[in-house]
Amino acid sequence: MRPFPSLKCRGIATIELALALPVILMVLMFLLLAGSLHYKYEVAQKAARNASRYLSSVSKLDMKNPAQIGYHTALARAMIESELSAVSSTPYPPTITIICGAAYCDGYSLPATVTVTIRILAVDTLFGGFTSNWIGGDFLLVSSATMAYAGT
Repeated sequence: MRPFPSLKCRGIATIELALALPVILMVLMFLLLAGSLHYKYEVAQKAARNASRYLSSVSKLDMKNPAQIGYHTALARAMIESELSAVSSTPYPPTITIICGAAYCDGYSLPATVTVTIRILAVDTLFGGFTSNWIGGDFLLVSSATMAYAGT
């Protein structure tokens, strides 16, 4: 008796693997890309929350002083940039917008809310040109956090 039932069935597993492996690898690549983008978004969201929390607790005297609010917004930007350094795999710097109430933080009025928005243009550094052919390459991630102003 032969070890294989028929010579016609030899190599069928290799053919199945050759057909299935590219699809499996592509699905794995897109899962890794989605995980990477989600991580970058979560880091940006945390940075926006921390900065808005900090600015919402600035004292009323500092919030109504243009020089002091400039210092506090610069400190909030530095906090954001420090937290985003973990995901700085993009050649483009993030765009940080800080809004106090309905206008930029200028130090002339007390806001009801403080909003921090971070926009990151994330570039696919994992797979580069391969995924850019399929889904466009660069991804715009927008994180925003709004907190009620609670300064004392």
